[in-house]
Amino acid sequence: MRIISLLAGYAAGLAIATKYKKATSKIKKAVDPTKSKLDLFIDEIVDLHKDAFADIKSTVSTTFEDVEDFDGLKTKLTSLVDTFSDEFETKLADISGNADEKKEKAIEWLETIYAKYKTTLLNAKKKAAEFSEDATENTEDIVSNAEVAIEKKYHSTKKKLESAVKKVTK
Repeated sequence: MRIISLLAGYAAGLAIATKYKKATSKIKKAVDPTKSKLDLFIDEIVDLHKDAFADIKSTVSTTFEDVEDFDGLKTKLTSLVDTFSDEFETKLADISGNADEKKEKAIEWLETIYAKYKTTLLNAKKKAAEFSEDATENTEDIVSNAEVAIEKKYHSTKKKLESAVKKVTK
């Protein structure tokens, strides 16, 4: 009985997610005539799960509560720096409009991501303070290096955006 109620809840969630996706989707995907209806249904379910995961991942900010030692902090900071550009590129693909609108939206999104990462780095500094006596390296240097790396990526991306728009408008 529990399994049946679990499946019914899952089916209801899928129905709601499908309606939400259709209501918020601006681009309609072309239907591949070579695929069967079952394959199209499975593709739709996979897309729903990918979109839901992306939405959840974007709303959850990076915390350092699960970090238990200095090496874990270094690893998490390294991955944080690596994901900065990836997060921006993912959002950039969704931007539509003319060149000026795209530039404004892209810069706005870049500023939002940058502010989010700066806040995350403040949390990292707080966590690093807990490890200051245990660490062989200076914890402040590790966080500062991550901050500098994100700042470099931010400024280089902003320059690329501005130069790309200047080329388009000429």
